Amino acid sequence: MFDDREVTQLIAARLASLEQKLRARNPHAKLICIDLKPNLDKQAIDRADILNVGGFSDTVFDVITSFVKEGHDAQHWVKLIDQIEV
Repeated sequence: MFDDREVTQLIAARLASLEQKLRARNPHAKLICIDLKPNLDKQAIDRADILNVGGFSDTVFDVITSFVKEGHDAQHWVKLIDQIEV
């Protein structure tokens, strides 16, 4: 019997293996992981070619489109947050 954390780690390991195979076939591929019920864990490690999304709304499609067209890194999100007027 596995607890939730162990299942998450097993899925992440399998995902990493599949992602490596995909990357061998298409080095420019990008991975988008959408966690419908976000928590403290993420589905994939943070990299410029991987987008981890926590939660879901119509805005997700805009974020995915932007990621696919422009790519994102940590500084992208910092700049985007800095542009928000409070």
